[in-house]
Amino acid sequence: MKKELKILAVFKNKEFLKLWIGQIFSYLGDAIVQIALMAWVISLGGHSGSEMSKILFFFVLPSLLLSPLAGALSDRFSRKTLMILSNLFRAALVFIIPVLLFSKSSTHLHTMVYAFSFLIGSGSAFFFPAKQSALPNLVKSEHLQFANALNAGTSTIAILIGAVITGLYISKFGLANSLWVNGFVYAASAGIISLISFNNSSVASKVAEKTDISASIKFVFNYLKTHKNTRRLIILSILLTLVTASFFNTLTSVSTDYYHIGIAGLSKLKAMLGVGMILGTFVVAYAGKYARTSTILACSFIAVFLTTATAQMVTTYNLAWIWLVLIGIANASMVIIIDTILQKATPDRIRGNIFGIKSTLTSLVFLATTWGVSELVLTTSPFKIFKFVSLTSLLVALAVVLFDNKFRHFTVRSLIGAIFRTLFPITIEGKEYLVKSGKMILAGNHTGWVDTLILQTACKRPVWYITGPVAFQMPVVKNIIKYFNVIPLQYGKGVKALDAAVNKIEKGEVVCIFPEGRLTEDGNLMKFNKGVAYMHKNSKAPIVPFVIQGGFEAWAYNKPFPTFRKIVIQFGQPLYMPESEDKDIVNELKNRVQFIKDSLTRREKSLYDKNYYENVLDLMQLKSDANAPVKALSLKDKGKWSELSYIELSRQAKNFGNFLIDSGIERGDRIAILSESRPEWGIALFASFQTGAITVPLDVKLTIAELTSILSDCLPKVLCVSIHYLETAKEIKSLIPSVEQIYIIDDIKNQEFLSVYEVKGPEGDIGKARSLDETALIVYTSGTTGNPKGVMITFGNIISQLKDFEAIFKINSSDSLISILPLNHLLELNVGFLGMLHMGARVSYSASLNPKEISKIMKERQTTYMIVVPLFVKMLKNSVEKEIRKSSKQAQNIFNIMYKLAQYMPIAIRRLMFKQIIDGFGGKMKGFVSGGAPLDAEVAEFFERMGMPIYQGYGLTETSPTITTNTPKYNRIGSVGKPLPSVMVKISAEGEILAKGGNLMKGYYNKPEMTKEVIDEEGWFHTGDIGEFDKDGFLYITGRIKNMIVLGGGKKIFPEEVEAVLEKSPMVKELCVMSVKIQGGSKDGTEEVCSVIVPSDDLVKKYKDDFAGLEKEISSEINQLAKAGLASYKCPTVIAVSLEELPKTATRKVKRKDVQAWYYERYARV
Repeated sequence: MKKELKILAVFKNKEFLKLWIGQIFSYLGDAIVQIALMAWVISLGGHSGSEMSKILFFFVLPSLLLSPLAGALSDRFSRKTLMILSNLFRAALVFIIPVLLFSKSSTHLHTMVYAFSFLIGSGSAFFFPAKQSALPNLVKSEHLQFANALNAGTSTIAILIGAVITGLYISKFGLANSLWVNGFVYAASAGIISLISFNNSSVASKVAEKTDISASIKFVFNYLKTHKNTRRLIILSILLTLVTASFFNTLTSVSTDYYHIGIAGLSKLKAMLGVGMILGTFVVAYAGKYARTSTILACSFIAVFLTTATAQMVTTYNLAWIWLVLIGIANASMVIIIDTILQKATPDRIRGNIFGIKSTLTSLVFLATTWGVSELVLTTSPFKIFKFVSLTSLLVALAVVLFDNKFRHFTVRSLIGAIFRTLFPITIEGKEYLVKSGKMILAGNHTGWVDTLILQTACKRPVWYITGPVAFQMPVVKNIIKYFNVIPLQYGKGVKALDAAVNKIEKGEVVCIFPEGRLTEDGNLMKFNKGVAYMHKNSKAPIVPFVIQGGFEAWAYNKPFPTFRKIVIQFGQPLYMPESEDKDIVNELKNRVQFIKDSLTRREKSLYDKNYYENVLDLMQLKSDANAPVKALSLKDKGKWSELSYIELSRQAKNFGNFLIDSGIERGDRIAILSESRPEWGIALFASFQTGAITVPLDVKLTIAELTSILSDCLPKVLCVSIHYLETAKEIKSLIPSVEQIYIIDDIKNQEFLSVYEVKGPEGDIGKARSLDETALIVYTSGTTGNPKGVMITFGNIISQLKDFEAIFKINSSDSLISILPLNHLLELNVGFLGMLHMGARVSYSASLNPKEISKIMKERQTTYMIVVPLFVKMLKNSVEKEIRKSSKQAQNIFNIMYKLAQYMPIAIRRLMFKQIIDGFGGKMKGFVSGGAPLDAEVAEFFERMGMPIYQGYGLTETSPTITTNTPKYNRIGSVGKPLPSVMVKISAEGEILAKGGNLMKGYYNKPEMTKEVIDEEGWFHTGDIGEFDKDGFLYITGRIKNMIVLGGGKKIFPEEVEAVLEKSPMVKELCVMSVKIQGGSKDGTEEVCSVIVPSDDLVKKYKDDFAGLEKEISSEINQLAKAGLASYKCPTVIAVSLEELPKTATRKVKRKDVQAWYYERYARV
């Protein structure tokens, strides 16, 4: 549930609302009686400012004397009863006041006013501890701060209303009448509070626990001795009271004695202050989501410092508004935060006592300050008192900074960090691995004297460091470093000396350790000690490796002065292996740190004008170094993410590749991959590239017979599989003698086969350089058991595609792609995998293809692109339209109007118009890349108007695969775009599309004759597709030669053209148009156009068991569409209905031959 919705839960709490309304009346009563008594004093004449301060003094005095007793009683008896009695007692008093105070026989009027102030204050003294200790019993902990803010805000409103209304009421009806009304207000408070239902079981147990109140109070004082945070909160409350009392009493004196504004003017100023206090409740309620409480506290005291320092400049009501509102905000913020923290920090059984003691101490300070101010204003300028308030507020703000580690860190990071960054420009990489909360260990190389400042600047959270005990023995130094997160390491106690660090980690802190134990002497890594393993295993905290590049050159241990230069700190993917041996943890950590260090060194020394495209391994390394900490590949499975950063992908691939080379893999050997899409797929692919082998990606949907047929053709030596397909792999190994070894690519241990995470390859760069004309992949375009066709894709083909896509799609590390197509599909492999990694983007996979799960991932990963087949985006369109149909008629009309207007709007406006729909796709979706089949123009138009264009492309596996594509710059619906920069396309005399370029395959594996059939002597590849260019160079596909239907009269029909018309019907979920031969009857043997239709789910539900009715409606719909949009000879003469999904390839293309077979099996005669 969102935080805003949680806050609303407070208002739904009926018991809290009763307390809330009851305390409003109680505070309203206090405000009325105070104003009434002050008005009476002013009417008597004399030094009004001083007399009014004395009234406030006597009103607060009972809190000093009675709060410990009130607190103890609220912990032992019914808090509700105490609040009710408090209100009734005050009600009785204010009913008596008019009788005694305003009788003609009354003498010593001032003394009587003070006496009644004391008695009414006594009633209030019992109300506050009971109310504050009861609040946590009525609301949940996560709602407590807002409940306090609401209470503070509404009590302020009550005081405001009391001040304003009382002033008006007194002037019109007199003092006596106002006090009679006041009595009924107190009585109303008592009545409302009596309706609250408390859970008193805990109170009963407390009564049974102790019977002596004095012993209870003594117990609380002992509690305070051992809990310094509670003590600090009470001290902070006392300081706040000192500031508040000084300010309020000085304000009263300035108003009445300096500016002579009277009761009406004073009420107006208090109203201004009250408005600020109300605003302060909102500041706490909502700013608390974004700022720490200590930050708000310090800033509030600083606000008081600034405003009171400028008090003498306030000479008009307009300036007073600004001045008093700011002070009101600051005061309310401080009160709410301190009370909330104290409520959460204290146990329920002593909470009343704690608040009673707090009330006593704050009352003592308030009284002393009030009395002091009332005397000081007689002899000194009130503006000097404001200066005292200003200085005190500044000192308190500094104290908050000093005692709060995180706020101190914020200050150091902001101020010192700014200076440090100026001297040493720092680049921080991999910040996403630094968790915002929770335990964490940072471990990396110790380069020089500036390392700790670099880390402190890089981390938003405070970092604790481990140092030797000598520093804590230095007289001055020990008092300084203890405030700057330093943990002493005790020599001679082995790894147990790190227990203090482990304790810090277990409390959710961040601890940094330099495993080398000392500064490097030459910039290279030294031996890593096992202390980091001890910390990891005992705390179960992840280790985030880091490398500081340039720290040694900036200020090495043997250099007296620093060299100001650029520094890079890179954080790597977290390491978590607490169940492993110490040496394994240390070795893995050192390997990661060394790999990051080598990567940064290469990157710093790289000559970017070098032609890296000539060496694929160098290109791979360059891209890994450039995007090292970025999360390259991620998989969500069972609600958890497994991830590989660019540098971890490179490191793991290098390790596995070296292992394979050491195991005997030679150049030209084949390595097959049988796995669902997952990050480790990339490890197997890049490892294969490094060994000099040829990679064979396999379709996981193929049968054992189909896989055996393919592998018998290419004869792989190694089979890399996910655990899900291990049994299939084992069966294949028994059938294919060439398969020598199986490796599991998951991070799962198996007794029979090694995982890529378990193997240990030799160190060093032993990978084999790959030239552009070498075969990188053999991709099989068919799973047939008869004659498998393997397309040989070279590294030059891959590089050609990467360069072209880099030129036309401006993608970078801020982009994210969700992959739903299998990686054996060349569009997904070359564009969605290699292309995205080449441009520094992030790729996410999902173990589930459930639309809701996909949508959730898109939101989590802020997906910007998706590679799809047309059928998938059509399903998305139908899903969106279905949701729209569920909405109200008014909402549908608004959508329809916006949809019509969208065609005239720029894309930025369209994205705003349909923001709700875009949010369903994650909120950041820029567009889709589509291929593999014709795209319905209506589907393309729909997403174009939504502001998420579909970039339809065209190509074949033989062309690696892309020949043409639409782009963000040039996108024309209905076309398949323009040729890629490196590709040439022409249309033959027969209308066939021919292509040539760096993307053209090397040929079919072991099938030179078949290769010659598709690539002519001039190097043109014959696609088998019919197409045409428009005048602007956009290509349109009109059909495929092998699918072409030739009727008896010689007429030629392309099924794709017919499908484009029929698929517009909302009744059609899927369809396939093909030719069938009529068997029997007068048309026996003739070729006819047949359409096989899978009806929509809604239509199936409508007819349920009435299949005949379903067929009749479908036939009617298809005939109408065909007659309206097609020439008569192209209209289907045979219409068949299937309730089953049509058979498809892994890329969601309909298998026409299989549909044809289904038709003949079901309809032997037509």
